[in-house]
Amino acid sequence: MRELFRERGVRLFDQGGLKDLFDHVRNLLMATVIIAAGAHVIKQAVTIELRGVLYDEFAGYVVLAIGALLAVLNALNGLHQLNKQHWHMGIRIAVIVLYVVATVRLIQFVVAFRTG
Repeated sequence: MRELFRERGVRLFDQGGLKDLFDHVRNLLMATVIIAAGAHVIKQAVTIELRGVLYDEFAGYVVLAIGALLAVLNALNGLHQLNKQHWHMGIRIAVIVLYVVATVRLIQFVVAFRTG
């Protein structure tokens, strides 16, 4: 058991696992902020004047779609990294469900914070 914890610690700290985790969270936060910005523009299209943009609401949808694409790509990257770990399928499914729930809640939080 002690050897298992030592192996996980080496993988986490010495082989860059912690850096990968923080990079993944940073990318998720950036995608979330982009989604929130697009949602804010869609919701407030009447009161926001974007110079040089003819259709503010359409621009909001484009920004929201770009943020959603970035979030999906980040999730696929995370799934790829998770598959490399050779964990039990139940753990993988639990992590995927947790990731989706956390992502949706984070998007809701950022949108509520921006429109506050």
